[in-house]
Amino acid sequence: MARKVSDEQREHNVAREQREELKEELAAHYANRPRKPIRHRRVIFMALGFVGLLAVVFGLLAFWPAPAQTPTGGIAVGAAAPGCA
Repeated sequence: MARKVSDEQREHNVAREQREELKEELAAHYANRPRKPIRHRRVIFMALGFVGLLAVVFGLLAFWPAPAQTPTGGIAVGAAAPGCA
């Protein structure tokens, strides 16, 4: 029974060491990954800003109150048409 416990403990230690190695490898890979140049980020942010600006302008124009319509000259509703008597 004691041998079984030590075998399990050894397997846990090996698994822990492998996890640590993998973490270190991933950290090294992440640190050395190629990065996008700054100009690509600028273009992306400018495009997002432009889309946001268009959304704001569209929102203002869509919800801007329309001018009140003034009645134009003509015949009042319910009045007889001219020339019909």
